[in-house]
Amino acid sequence: MAEKCLPGTRLGTSLSVSYEGQAFGQSSKVRNPIIIPMLRSDQRLVSAKSDEDIVLKHVSEELRRTHTLTDEQKQTLAKVFEKRLPQALALVDARNVTSYRFKPSGRTIWIVKGRKGEYQVVPESMFCTCDDYYFRVMDNKKQLCYHLVAQQIAEALGQFDANVMSDSHYSEVTSKWSARTSSGRS
Repeated sequence: MAEKCLPGTRLGTSLSVSYEGQAFGQSSKVRNPIIIPMLRSDQRLVSAKSDEDIVLKHVSEELRRTHTLTDEQKQTLAKVFEKRLPQALALVDARNVTSYRFKPSGRTIWIVKGRKGEYQVVPESMFCTCDDYYFRVMDNKKQLCYHLVAQQIAEALGQFDANVMSDSHYSEVTSKWSARTSSGRS
């Protein structure tokens, strides 16, 4: 049987996949090995020993297809993100996730309004300007802050506020976060 891997996998992750009783996969070191049940509509059960970002990306892909967050997906996410999941879902429910799309460049900026302020989230690199990301993620205590989890879920479900602006407004929108990161933590 040929090896298969979940979408979004990358170097430095372990993957153990089982389909209809047959196991296959690849292994290497992970930061936080956990066996998580992952559901796919085209397979009965896929088990992944995985990092937080891989689990989130996989569930987000499923959400994009179905536009529904099931109880089973919530349980999977809750096992991985613990108390960060209810915090993230509260932000999604409150529509505290906003995208700014700039034309004609097509650049997109994501802003998540959290408990203590608004934060810029960069989903392509899984980066956030919040202090939680700075102190816990950068120290390898965890991989993702709840703002990143909220952004990924909101985008996948289409539950965010979308703004389209001219490229001439790009520096105006980004200046709040570039000033914060260049002058130190505020």
